[in-house]
Amino acid sequence: MTYDEIMQLSDLNEKEQKLKEFYENEIKVNEWLVDNTKYQKIRFKDRWEYKENGVYHRLNGPAIEFHNGNRGFFYLFGKTMNETEWRPKANQILREKKLKRMIEKRCKLNEHFYKC
Repeated sequence: MTYDEIMQLSDLNEKEQKLKEFYENEIKVNEWLVDNTKYQKIRFKDRWEYKENGVYHRLNGPAIEFHNGNRGFFYLFGKTMNETEWRPKANQILREKKLKRMIEKRCKLNEHFYKC
């Protein structure tokens, strides 16, 4: 059923149901409402929120950061932490990622000499 045909219906309940089906099946509006990207940086009026795979997570600062300079909230993989326990864990993860990138780069540059 097309949008114009739906709008011609006189029964309001039927029209509402058909419009819902039209937007879900033809327009695929539900896909617009779901953010399935791995990393999300969301700006609100008073703050920024950083998420990874839908949970609060940030390695280089607070996952909820306020625009007015107030202290933010620190998260790793959705778990809230104070800054003193967050910092060493975040640094450890960053070091591991950097080491992995260095090894991959070295292997790629020297792949004709040895296998990694």
